[in-house]
Amino acid sequence: MSTTSDPEPHLGEAKYNSVYDQSTKELYNSWAADGYDEMIAQQSVPVENLVQLFLSRAPKKTKLSVLDAGCGTGRVAEVCAREVALREDIDSITYDGIDYSDGMLDVARAKQIYTRLLVADLKQKLPLTDFPNEQYDAMLCSGVFLQGHVGAEAIPELSRVVKSGGLLCFTVRPTFYEETKEEWIATLNESGVDIVSTDMLVYAKNGFKAPFLTCQKR
Repeated sequence: MSTTSDPEPHLGEAKYNSVYDQSTKELYNSWAADGYDEMIAQQSVPVENLVQLFLSRAPKKTKLSVLDAGCGTGRVAEVCAREVALREDIDSITYDGIDYSDGMLDVARAKQIYTRLLVADLKQKLPLTDFPNEQYDAMLCSGVFLQGHVGAEAIPELSRVVKSGGLLCFTVRPTFYEETKEEWIATLNESGVDIVSTDMLVYAKNGFKAPFLTCQKR
């Protein structure tokens, strides 16, 4: 496990390194227009690992509904759809995505994988009209929980929309997780979510690893 003294890579072009201190909708809209999908999303190691982790735990021989939280340009659904097409143990998956960048959602929308794509801030409550209780079989979230972005405060709402017995699979940057670990554990427990496993998997091509949490709603 990384400690707070371990260096963490900045994944992206130098002019966008400010996202690690303070992410803004305007910055991500600009990045989406500048080729984020090709430069970053298509090369994403955590997405590939997160999808494999989720599919290894997902219920078999059934149709599933997934919320992709902080979906960005849609790489999670893109990889998941590709992998499901190669398998015979899952019938199908439908995807809804939320992100607070309109520009990112425009790129995701063009891929024609998602059933719904909606603008939402993960630090705020999700509207009940669009996100009723226990709507999804699983929530996936890659590359969102890190310093300057989103933390454990998003868990209560993301848990609310997942069905009892459903999965929450997500990545957290290691330094951020170690510094806020007690908050993560407490918030998950208070949200009715149990940690099934915490796997240290490769997060970047240089071999840098981060926690991948697989959780289940009670």
